[in-house]
Amino acid sequence: MDRKAAENLQISLQADLDAVGADQTPRVRVTPGQGNTYRVTFKAEETEIGSVPADFRTGCTRYGLDADELWGREFVADEERYRVVTINTRWAKYPIGCDRLRDGDRVFFSHTLFSDLEA
Repeated sequence: MDRKAAENLQISLQADLDAVGADQTPRVRVTPGQGNTYRVTFKAEETEIGSVPADFRTGCTRYGLDADELWGREFVADEERYRVVTINTRWAKYPIGCDRLRDGDRVFFSHTLFSDLEA
């Protein structure tokens, strides 16, 4: 799959999610393959609105955080508002993924920031 096809896939996924009223942005990862091809991977998880996904709960346990308190939490950092949306335990230094509310960009923070906030 070439880069343009991967971008079209992301746009198509977003349109499908919008059509069903899903409040999520598809994250499509495009990585170079052999020649002029690209590998595309993405993750989709269906949860009930307001419920904490199981992998998020597991990740919070690893860092000693309360998943129910952290999931969907909004906070301000450097005069920008963010909402906690994911946790990636493979990224040891900055595992907590947050969407910047102004433009929807995904930003990752250290788990120690949230440990300090909960104390």
